[in-house]
Amino acid sequence: MIVTGVILAIVAFAASVLTFFSGFGLGTLLLAFMLLYFPAEIAIALTAVVHLFNNVFKWWLTKSHIDAQTVLKFGLPAIIGAMVGVYALTFISHIPVLYKYSLQDHTHSISWTKIIVGSVMVIFVIWDWIPTFRKVEFSSSYQVVGGLITGFFGGLSGHQGALRSAFLVKGKLDKSTFIATGVAIACLIDITRIPLYINQVKKELLTTHTALLSVCIIAALTGSIAGNFWLQKVTFKNIQNIVAIMVMTMAILLITGIL
Repeated sequence: MIVTGVILAIVAFAASVLTFFSGFGLGTLLLAFMLLYFPAEIAIALTAVVHLFNNVFKWWLTKSHIDAQTVLKFGLPAIIGAMVGVYALTFISHIPVLYKYSLQDHTHSISWTKIIVGSVMVIFVIWDWIPTFRKVEFSSSYQVVGGLITGFFGGLSGHQGALRSAFLVKGKLDKSTFIATGVAIACLIDITRIPLYINQVKKELLTTHTALLSVCIIAALTGSIAGNFWLQKVTFKNIQNIVAIMVMTMAILLITGIL
């Protein structure tokens, strides 16, 4: 567990810094590595806790720019969507394994949880990676629906950033307000889904992995602080390509039951 903690701390720090260069969010990057060590439900829940603390830090930095009206219009439906997403994850996690097979003396299993979470990972990596999809925007009149959908996927797998941005970008918010409002909404979704994960997915979450969570949170926050003070947020195409391929590989390994 010590080795795992050190590795995940390094990954959390690196993932936090990479958000400044790769065009992908902390949740997307950290979840891919969490899946190497934990079942999908636990990996999603652990990533959510780290994601929340990181967002609370960002909220503290940007709170003066938050647009309260947009937070209410988008955030309240997002809370409902997040609850539905968590219950959907809980439901599929209780469906029996679809198929088991052996590979090099190791038993692997394919389940609906792995298929759905892995597929969502692939979809959102493509969304963040391919320029055509990144340019998708929705009218501001769809913010309530956008909140529901964003919250749902936030609760189901933690993927919320791309959808949130697509629904908010036409809301006539300046750059600072857009970022701050998005962070506030992300905090609402995280605050909603984490207690539900603890109650619905795995009760052992806090007691078994408290130390690991603490290390990851500190590492991710350190990466965010370092990035905010010393780095300019810019996407390097080569880094983005490498990260996208890495995350998609993890997703495929999950879908096929190897993870």
